Amino acid sequence: MTSLAIIAPGLPPLSFDLAEAMADARRNATYQGPALPLTVPERVKRDAARRADLLEDTLEPAGGKRVHAWLLELAKVKAFTPKDLDGAVSLMARFLQDLPAFCFTGRTLEGAAAAFKAWPDYAELKIHLGTIARPVRDEIAALRLVQAAPEPDSAKPAPDRPDPAHVRAQVEALKRDLAAARPVSNREPAKAVRLNHAQLAAAYREQIAQGRDPFGLAATRLRALERTQADEIEAEMTTSPRVLAAAQGREMERGVGA
Repeated sequence: MTSLAIIAPGLPPLSFDLAEAMADARRNATYQGPALPLTVPERVKRDAARRADLLEDTLEPAGGKRVHAWLLELAKVKAFTPKDLDGAVSLMARFLQDLPAFCFTGRTLEGAAAAFKAWPDYAELKIHLGTIARPVRDEIAALRLVQAAPEPDSAKPAPDRPDPAHVRAQVEALKRDLAAARPVSNREPAKAVRLNHAQLAAAYREQIAQGRDPFGLAATRLRALERTQADEIEAEMTTSPRVLAAAQGREMERGVGA
């Protein structure tokens, strides 16, 4: 591939700022989402315009005479010797003469000779030579995007910062307004009510009966509560003095009867 330095010898080196702006412009052109914000300083925009103008000068069409001579040389290399060589070359030159002149040099002749095993047809040669001009066209397109980008809005004055004392005064006034609007209640805050096991069980059964237990949490708690009540009753039956005395009396009666 022919380098830009050979195509345009007077082309200045690409600065870092311009290269970065071109990369951002290319990313915006190919990105499928929202475009990234792109602002370019005036000096970078001028560099982009100057470089694009120089590259566009290199895209001047080669013309039929230059292309015809180039194709004759290619025909010699590829041993292309039809009866009407001049007519065949002239026809192809007519369709290729709009390509830039830098596509028809000794270097590109060597490239075409190496790329094709035999004499190429028009479509093959058009595609091959088009790849030589494509980097120049792509760079010009990116440079024009940079040239059209807006400048940074540095001239816009920064917004005034509010006075801290004024902000504090506004906050205090708002607090006073809220305090005045809040209703005053003379009632004491409600105290927490502790339900016994029977009350809790009744509340769980009511929640289940009304269909307000979609995840079965009330039912699970009710079963646990019922098991706890059964365990407490069993413990009371085995440890209560009255129950123990009654059991002992029954044992003594059975002993006397025996």
